[in-house]
Amino acid sequence: MPQLPPAARPGRDEKEQAMKTLLLLGGMTPDATMLYYKTINDVARGHGGGRTSAPLHIFSADLEVMMRHVGAARWSDLAQAYSDPVAALTRPPGRVDAVVICAVLAHKAAGRLSRALEGSGVPLLHVADMLARHIKARHPHVRTLGLLGPRVTMADAHDADFFIGRLQSTSHGFRVVVPGTPADVDLVDRGIMDEVVRGSAAVTEAIVLASTDLGFVLKQRHVGDGVPLIDPATVHARAVAEWALQA
Repeated sequence: MPQLPPAARPGRDEKEQAMKTLLLLGGMTPDATMLYYKTINDVARGHGGGRTSAPLHIFSADLEVMMRHVGAARWSDLAQAYSDPVAALTRPPGRVDAVVICAVLAHKAAGRLSRALEGSGVPLLHVADMLARHIKARHPHVRTLGLLGPRVTMADAHDADFFIGRLQSTSHGFRVVVPGTPADVDLVDRGIMDEVVRGSAAVTEAIVLASTDLGFVLKQRHVGDGVPLIDPATVHARAVAEWALQA
């Protein structure tokens, strides 16, 4: 039988062990939700040692229903699927300290959910904000990002609460480039990316995978060493875990 990690040392200060509680809004897809769960707990264990794990609430939406909302551009319905668990765990306050959406595409609900959280004292930790901080810290020369992901994400630069609009805001100041032809957009949307990836690497300073699941199949070796390939889901999950560990 596999051995359990050793128990944490007795007598540790309770404040040292404290970690803020997160509400994870998942289901798009279940694999992406698992990535967030595992990454956050890996960070928690690396910090606390022993059998440390993160205090989390997880709501997993029905992917089939959510993708119907996406396909019909029913963004209010997409947000409503997450609104009930958000309301249940943030009002009255004290049950969770922050809300995390566990997929890039599901951030189409971010604006509505942020407005619903106003007055609760509970922030929504947005993937684009965490990604921008990561890039500025780890790749300070990068200002132009090549974006690969589903059609709806690549086509929507106008929603300031979503992904491209947030990255291009005055707060973050990135320039975001998407595939230049409808044919290339269609290829990426269908997951056929070899030629498009190479083309994006030639005209950008970093490539961002705007689909959580792309990080499972597209790796740095597919791009080469000259242009960093950045998976926002992994960056986001690590960043929210580190946020939760702050005193």
